[in-house]
This record gives sequence, C-alpha cells and structure tokens, in this order.
Amino acid sequence: MTARLAPPQGDNPLAYLDGQYLPAEDAQLPVWDRGVVQGATVTEMIRTFQRVPFRLDEHLSRLRSSLGYLGVTLEETDVEVAAIVERLIESRGPSLLPAGDVGIVILATPGAIPMYAGDVPVSKSPTLCIHTFALPFRLWADKYRTGQALVVPSIRQIPTEILDPRFKYRSRLHWYLADREAHSIDPQAVALLQNVHGHLTETNSGNFFIVEQGRIRTARESDVLPGISQQFVKELAQVLEIPYEVGDISVESALLAEEAFVTSTTYCVLPVTRLNQQVIGNGTPGLVTQRLLNRWSKQVGLDIVHQANQDQRQP
Repeated sequence: MTARLAPPQGDNPLAYLDGQYLPAEDAQLPVWDRGVVQGATVTEMIRTFQRVPFRLDEHLSRLRSSLGYLGVTLEETDVEVAAIVERLIESRGPSLLPAGDVGIVILATPGAIPMYAGDVPVSKSPTLCIHTFALPFRLWADKYRTGQALVVPSIRQIPTEILDPRFKYRSRLHWYLADREAHSIDPQAVALLQNVHGHLTETNSGNFFIVEQGRIRTARESDVLPGISQQFVKELAQVLEIPYEVGDISVESALLAEEAFVTSTTYCVLPVTRLNQQVIGNGTPGLVTQRLLNRWSKQVGLDIVHQANQDQRQP
C-alpha cells in the first residue's frame, strides 16, 4: 500500500492513518469506528533506543496474532508498517528532546459500523493508525531509585474464557477501575490484578516478577499477555545465569519475596518496593533487578536510568 505524504509542519510530528500521513493532532478516529463504539481495538507500543525501534519484528508478530484473534487483515504488510514507523520517527526531527527517544503506538480496529455513520459513506477496510510520542521519563525516573508501589484491588483479571490475555487489546475499562481503586488506597500505586483463582497476573502496563531464593519467577504464559520485555528479561537471565521460572504467584509469596519488579516497553525494568502498603525485601531496589537493568543498558548501548534522569521536562 502506498501512503500519501504530508510534509511535517515545523517540529510537529506526523501520524499515519488509513493510508496517509498527516499532522499527529489531526489523526482522529470517527465516532462510528468500531474502536470507538465497541472498544474493538488491538494495539502495540514500541519504544526506541537511540532512535532505533526495539524489537520491532516481535511487536509486529504479536500485532498480527492479535489481529488474527479479531479476524482482521490489514492491507499493509509488516515491511510497509516498519517503513511507516521509520518515517514517523524521522518526522520528529528536531522536536525530539535531549533524551532523544520516543514511544510508537500502533492501533488497529475492524473499521466502521455503517449504521452509526448514517448517510455518510464509509470504508469497509480496517482502520490502522500509527503515531509517536515523546517518552515521559519524568513519570518513572525516580522510581528506579525508590521503587514502584503496587496494590492488589478487588477487581480481577478478565477470565481467559472471556478474553484471551495473550492478545493485546485496547479495551481498558477494568484497568481504569482497578487503578482508580489502587490510587484510593495508595496514591503512588498502580494495580496488580489477581485472576479468578487468586494468582497474581500483571499490571496495566507490564509483567510482574518476584525473586525468591535467587530465582526469578513470573506468571504462567497462559495467564498474562506475553510481554516483549518479559521475554527479553528471560534472555537476560540466561546470560546472567539467573534461574528463571513461570508459575502461580500468591500475594503472600510476593510479600515474602527477596525483591520484585515489573517490566514494560517504556521503562524496561522498574523495581517494586511496596505491595499493598507493605515493604518487599528491605524496601529498596534489589540486586537482581539492578543486574537486569545494567545488562539491558549494555545490550541497547545506553544507560537507561541515566537517560531517564537527564530528562528535565516538566509535566
């Protein structure tokens, strides 16, 4: 598919929407799109290191898997999507702040619901939108030092019989409610959900791990979204010769863990120092977490923590 080009205006970034490049502020879904009406949207979020997308192929593979779950086939090939991503990164040009890297969002929907469009002619093709954003390092820079707080709310993970957690979708109402409850208990916390069996699963943004007797443990792959960062941690653990296991994790075992951490595309690895307002370990980032972060930094050729701390942008 050949996209129509629109030149960037000043430092305004571009976005891609349904076959054309346009100023990011103009990339809006119509109110009759299934992504708006039904929340029927699959998504991927990628970040760059030194302006190079990290593990783009893996993200695109997971996107295709998610689209297959919806029964949606895009006109754009993976090669074309990768070229669009590169074009959008280039379009940011001097608008990139000194920290230098961006997040890239890919979202796709089955397209319009004609009934909701009334007399407006609509395409029968799926919707594809891709845009970039400056990574908000200020949101997690201090947490590399102090740790992230988590709260297990009353809201549970959606059962696998209803929605397969192995595809990445944008329907986030249960996460909104879970995080709101977590914030009411601990304003610094985010939600960590249990499944219907009482096992810890994941947060809104990533996978959860504990370190127990020197071994990294995380939830079963059938219970959570298989994270790209989660897989990278597994690879780093092998390099560092740290045992890595999957299995059920209870709140009690998490509270007794030597350390805990979460992983996500944006911040990579964040230590977890509180769960349900109780200290994990000695209340400071653990040695295994630090080793993983250091090795990740070495792999991508920059100091992840230093980069975040250098970003002095205001909220």
